[in-house]
Amino acid sequence: MRAHSSGPASGTGTVLSRRRACSARGWSRAFCAHALDFLAPRAPEGGLTLVAADGPEVRGLGAGERPVTVRGALADLTAWLAGRVPEGPVDAEPGPLPGLRPWP
Repeated sequence: MRAHSSGPASGTGTVLSRRRACSARGWSRAFCAHALDFLAPRAPEGGLTLVAADGPEVRGLGAGERPVTVRGALADLTAWLAGRVPEGPVDAEPGPLPGLRPWP
């Protein structure tokens, strides 16, 4: 008995491709942009600047006089803002990663 179907007729793809799609690293840049828009209310009171280390994206979220800058791959930044554990490094300056507000 097969645990999964990998043929195109099934339309389900392979287990590996499904795992990748569920992993933040499988998220497209367009999906990340949409998710960041939705998750923007989670930014801390002082503001947040997200800087993608793997692309041109720089995004300011929230308002404040002292925003925290968080750097990492776009998918990892999105995962972190969603409350998931990023697969790669996500670093903040100054100091540690800030606490986030609840989901919108």
